[in-house]
Amino acid sequence: MTIFVDVPDLWGAVGLAEYPLVIGEAVDFTDCVNGPPFGVTSCADLDIVMVDQDAQRLRYGGGGVDRCVERPTEMSADAFLPVE
Repeated sequence: MTIFVDVPDLWGAVGLAEYPLVIGEAVDFTDCVNGPPFGVTSCADLDIVMVDQDAQRLRYGGGGVDRCVERPTEMSADAFLPVE
């Protein structure tokens, strides 16, 4: 995974607090994380992720494309929100 936005509270909320996430640098977490919101595939997953609403909402790419072949060009309507 490569992050492009620094939102440590969100990364902690989805189980990535222990990973050395650095903006713009890829980190392989396939041995430790596999489940919502992360599904590990056997290919370089070309998905996109949007963090918005003041880092309170996480959305993935939509459009039903094969992410092993191409990157989505739109966002899914589904969203992950923090549980309080």
